Amino acid sequence: MYQFAISIIQKKNQEEQEEKTSKRHKLLKANEINEIEENRHKKSTKNNTVWAMKVFQDWIQETQNSSVVEDADGLNTLLRSFYPSVRNSAGAVYSVASYTALRSGISRYYSHFNILKNPLFNSSNDVYKSVLKAHRKSGKDTSQHHPPISSADLKKIKDSGVLSTSTAIGLVRKVWFDVQLHLARRGREGNRDLTRESFQLKRDENGKEYITLSHNAETKNHKDPTDPMQQNYRGCIFAEPTNPNCPVESFKKYISHCPPDTTRFYLHPLRKPQEVLNQQNIWYSREPMGHNALGQMLPNISKAAALSALHQPQPAQHSRAATVKSRPMRLPLSLSPSLRETLGESLKLLTGVRLSTPQRCTTIHPLQLHLQRERPV
Repeated sequence: MYQFAISIIQKKNQEEQEEKTSKRHKLLKANEINEIEENRHKKSTKNNTVWAMKVFQDWIQETQNSSVVEDADGLNTLLRSFYPSVRNSAGAVYSVASYTALRSGISRYYSHFNILKNPLFNSSNDVYKSVLKAHRKSGKDTSQHHPPISSADLKKIKDSGVLSTSTAIGLVRKVWFDVQLHLARRGREGNRDLTRESFQLKRDENGKEYITLSHNAETKNHKDPTDPMQQNYRGCIFAEPTNPNCPVESFKKYISHCPPDTTRFYLHPLRKPQEVLNQQNIWYSREPMGHNALGQMLPNISKAAALSALHQPQPAQHSRAATVKSRPMRLPLSLSPSLRETLGESLKLLTGVRLSTPQRCTTIHPLQLHLQRERPV
């Protein structure tokens, strides 16, 4: 009887083990799959789609258009009338950027029609292009851009002490400013999602340290992951050994004062006097900065430095464009290290921006910095 009970238990355990090993793949429920599908777009993209469709539906209701969206022909007919007649809440024409956002949002909502490339929508797309061309030609493109940071204001920021690495708030501001200036490809976008794993500390062939992104940040014009020049889009922050405000040293100091068990990159300073923080190693809480805090970073820096204007986010590209007067340049990877170094230094003298891109590097994982928890001087 005892042996029989043992054999039954063994058989049951064997069946359970076989059941566990036989299920190689994870079984997902329908709602889990739907959630994965929904997450293919960022929240801002979803909001844009909702806004575009609200405008489109309000236009249909107000114009009492008899066309219905049952097929591609019906939607194409609606869009032919929509593009030239839609207006904003004030009754004025939209900016070119807003027209583009409207069309993109409608395209995402009716993705099964593929209104951007489907030949059935050629006529409505021709109307759309004509509307944009007419707006630009007549000067009705009302797109507004934030003014670039002038050289005088940039110098004032650096001399004011608001980016001082001796204080917790100044240090995080300094690191944020350096990252925006050298690595940001789309202004404030993506700041909230940055983690320590987003950065790599490397060395070039000559042993010079620099910081780069560990991933290829998607840009509006460079979305192809197979692009052979994708590595160049990451950007670099080079060490400046003779500079007391070296951006690489600021980065390492910031990491050394953050809690080692946090993942988010931008953290709120602890609510303690700086004199108290100087007596301890950790300066920052585990609370990550949100979209609003990061979005107000530049305005707060501008206010603290008493600048001539209260600058808004997206300083990097506008400031660089105002200085270089062209799109940011990238040095080809095929250049020799010495030539790239020479060109990079020359361009820096002319533009104030270091434009060299290392080729062969030794990677130092950012988390290794926690193993070197020497207190920065």
